[in-house]
Amino acid sequence: MSMIVAEQQGRIFAGTFVFGNGNNTEFISFSGVIGRDGKTLTLLQKTGGYSFGEITSPGEIELISVDDGTHYTSSIDMLKKA
Repeated sequence: MSMIVAEQQGRIFAGTFVFGNGNNTEFISFSGVIGRDGKTLTLLQKTGGYSFGEITSPGEIELISVDDGTHYTSSIDMLKKA
């Protein structure tokens, strides 16, 4: 999983999540905000899922993702800046 932030204005940002690689790659657009504390994150995926997270260090974030659709899911992901 990769998170590509394509644009940002202040605490509001948008981009694309990339899941998989090769023939099974899925791209999901998202928009998000950074909380007033400068650490918390809230994201909404174009497909309807939500993520809540925290900037845990200068190059790392933790995201807790939930999707309440027909195929509901939840996950915890640690993402590191490449």
